[in-house]
Amino acid sequence: MSEKQVEQTVQPTVSYAIDNVTNHFLADYPVHCEFRTIPLEQRMLHSHNGYEIYLVLQGTGSYLVGDRVYPLHAGSLTIIHPNVIHRPFHGHSKEFHRYVLSINESYLEQLNAICQLSDLSIPRLLTERHPDSSHYFLSTQQLDRVQTILAELTQS
Repeated sequence: MSEKQVEQTVQPTVSYAIDNVTNHFLADYPVHCEFRTIPLEQRMLHSHNGYEIYLVLQGTGSYLVGDRVYPLHAGSLTIIHPNVIHRPFHGHSKEFHRYVLSINESYLEQLNAICQLSDLSIPRLLTERHPDSSHYFLSTQQLDRVQTILAELTQS
């Protein structure tokens, strides 16, 4: 879906929803990972308190995040920051497989406090490209590694 098509799709419904289901879930379970193969069910722009890490394994589409549109395809990884309006759109692919990892913002802040003793800076990793989101295209090796980690989280 082109940027113009996304804008045309979104403009008639300027409203958005605060995703309280995700907010309540993250309050109880600060890290949640889910593998999804069903078609996209989110019909509205939405936001929630936690980070969302979105990894596409199969299919194509686009992701409207804040004021940016990112292409989605196998190997694309998108990080959406808390309270940023977003919505994925799948293309004409019948199959759209992805992992969605949600992380409570306060949990990540606690993790960062622990990691400050090392060279790892979680906020820098998350805000490296844009203050609302980051988008990456993973190599085959990176995709395999991230997919393995997310599969392990899904089973936990």
